[in-house]
Amino acid sequence: MSSYAVASLDLFGSGTTEEWRPVDSDLDFVVTFRAHPASGLADRYLGLAQDLEELFGRSVDLITPASIRNP
Repeated sequence: MSSYAVASLDLFGSGTTEEWRPVDSDLDFVVTFRAHPASGLADRYLGLAQDLEELFGRSVDLITPASIRNP
């Protein structure tokens, strides 16, 4: 995660409940990035999402705290 300058990565949604279905559930994460002058936020966001999908072998939804309208 250090190559993406991730400050925090938290799982939420069905992956944290009994509704989790190992066969077809996706994983939902909230990510907070640290300031990182060497790379753009979009590149880090997309790269992290892709790496998480490869790591877990399933679809990943990645959001930032700024995109949460009703925390």
